[in-house]
Amino acid sequence: MATAAAIALPPGDIHTTSTTISPIPPDNLPLVKTNTLDDPRPAIIHSVRGREHAFSLDTNGFAFVKHTSAKTEFLDDKLIESRYYTEVEEILKAQCAESKRICIFDHTIRSTPRRVHADQTFDAGPDRVRYHLGDEAERLLQGRVRIINVWRPIGSTVHRDPLAIADWRTIDVENDLVSTKSTYPDRTGGFCDIRYNKNLEWYYLKEQTTSEVALIKCFDSSIDGRARLAPHSSFHDDSLPPDAPERQSTKSG
Repeated sequence: MATAAAIALPPGDIHTTSTTISPIPPDNLPLVKTNTLDDPRPAIIHSVRGREHAFSLDTNGFAFVKHTSAKTEFLDDKLIESRYYTEVEEILKAQCAESKRICIFDHTIRSTPRRVHADQTFDAGPDRVRYHLGDEAERLLQGRVRIINVWRPIGSTVHRDPLAIADWRTIDVENDLVSTKSTYPDRTGGFCDIRYNKNLEWYYLKEQTTSEVALIKCFDSSIDGRARLAPHSSFHDDSLPPDAPERQSTKSG
């Protein structure tokens, strides 16, 4: 006799789809302009609501902190740079107290979903330090260097397309990370696309408010076992009503 049972998820956890990538066989490459394809797969995203403090940058690759910004609108780039960057620096000082130098180098306002990715490759991390910090870079790279995204919802609480982050400890570094070039007018950078891995554990902060900030590690030069990066992506929650407000966020690094 065969039996089947539905497995109930803890409150806040969500069955959804994560979009990773799969390589295209070399024989097919002349037919396309890219060597990867989107690879949507089923995933469970676990809510951290009520246990936010159980996660840390060095263990998991991400953390959540409380911070209410003095800014309520994020429309003027110059005002973001002159006022909000100072707040971001204070957040990072509190979380990385041993750091002697903090440099906020850009920001992005985003509302459109993206497939799973990590913002730096292990090679691109030091190159970005050299690009932004010039004569200081080589001295700083003799010690520990981290690149951290400070991700905040703006406008309203997140309901649609929340942010999911993968636990560093569940990544197969040799197989999951696919180095991808980013070409800019004045330089070439790199980020990581992510291959599907059924062992990846995904987390999100349910109904994240504008006073709840996600810290996402993009690069860490340390190779002593601490988290070096955290793949992340938005995801869709089918339980939401169709009129749920669109997500908008700011990301600073």
